[in-house]
Amino acid sequence: MAKDHSLGVEITRNRKGIDTVRVDRRILKPTALAAGPDAAKNADAAKDADATKEAEAAMSDLYRLAAAVILMRVSKKYRGFDGLCGATEWKSVGLHFLATKVPVKNDEAIELLTYAVDDDPQNRLAALSLNWQLHRYATDPDEIQRHATWLLGQLDEIKDEVEGYEALRHRLVLNYLTSVCTLRSIPGHADAEQQAGMQALNLVAALHHDESNLAKDMRHLAAVSVRRLIPHLTGAPPTDLLSSGQTGHIEWGTEDWMGDDWLERANKNADPHVKYALACYYAQSESGSVEKSVRLLEDALVLPDLKTWAVKDPSLLPLHSSAKFAEFVGMEPAATWRDVPPFLPFKTKLSRLGIATPAQLVAAQTAPIVGAGSPGAALADYLAVGALELTVLLRAATFCEAVGEQGLNFGSFEHELISALLDQGITEIHQVVLMPPAERRKLVAQVSAAIGTRCVAGPDATTVSGWLGGFYIDVDIL
Repeated sequence: MAKDHSLGVEITRNRKGIDTVRVDRRILKPTALAAGPDAAKNADAAKDADATKEAEAAMSDLYRLAAAVILMRVSKKYRGFDGLCGATEWKSVGLHFLATKVPVKNDEAIELLTYAVDDDPQNRLAALSLNWQLHRYATDPDEIQRHATWLLGQLDEIKDEVEGYEALRHRLVLNYLTSVCTLRSIPGHADAEQQAGMQALNLVAALHHDESNLAKDMRHLAAVSVRRLIPHLTGAPPTDLLSSGQTGHIEWGTEDWMGDDWLERANKNADPHVKYALACYYAQSESGSVEKSVRLLEDALVLPDLKTWAVKDPSLLPLHSSAKFAEFVGMEPAATWRDVPPFLPFKTKLSRLGIATPAQLVAAQTAPIVGAGSPGAALADYLAVGALELTVLLRAATFCEAVGEQGLNFGSFEHELISALLDQGITEIHQVVLMPPAERRKLVAQVSAAIGTRCVAGPDATTVSGWLGGFYIDVDIL
């Protein structure tokens, strides 16, 4: 029975009560859970559809936690639940499920999993998920190395476990391989974790005849890992690369072996994660195909978390010079002056008015606009801005024009440079030209950093310094 934030779970056998547990969401307290059944009362009163959905989500949470209660109670009475991998507490199992099977944000998943591990430190599945969420987007080589070492340690701890631990073992290895592939793509770490190739081969062998859904999902990812970690391997792998007992899983000299046909099979797989892994492979391969890698990413980046990670992923660094890649991740340089922040809210109106250059915008302040008021106020009325905001726009437009007249080669970053300078309060060329050296160096660092946060492959500080050092003003301005 559900009441407010709780649900009573009664477990019976042959109509005889065995146990009663109350699932209370307020005790669990993770903020990632929905607001609770109280929202249903508000929904009835306010006819709020969103509140109704929230209440329904809260009830689903309670039912899932109730299922965890029943699962753990039954697992203590019957065999066949080895797949719990050490978990003994229903709260931990329930929270782990909510964090990994219900769509939640990364920080919310971390919170749920932290509660899960705190409640039951023996829940290896929750510990694995927590560590993956914490380190999956790491770019610091030391952090990646520590995570890889932790994964190997977990593998060693369960080496003697047989029943129910295979899925956990496979996931530990796959996470390890993913981390090592990222680590090796960082300069200076190309030879890290020499045993990773053996781990990849053994995982492919172990998964080869496993028909479970999890194994099918992992198979292509494992195959791509082998190609990344042992790029020159052809034919049957040397026996010293395989653990004892693994060689019999695959007919290594036949089509079972993962030559180019395995890559073709992976290419046909629609899973965005497989597409992403392939994109990383092609980006890092010696023959490097930027075009092929970018084409794969177009399908992979439908997942928001992959799109966010792609910008920082060291494996995809070779793609940063690709305009298409920048477009896919939403970090291409501003294409026109109308994409510069002061003008962006008015981009459509300016286009309709036929204003194609900053100079035309400045001139429009005194030109009558059809349907507007007097010439002096026409532009402000049309844009629906006050006198002060119009002054800011016109000053920015004058600055855009002045930067363009400097005659410097900014590549595709002219409008990003203007945007960054405006952010620093620079609206006149002479502010840069007459700036003391120490302040200029600080400005260079700020501008290059700002462009770098908005663009995949922004200019370095030396390039920005050259641009600003090339600014000039006519003597008569002084």
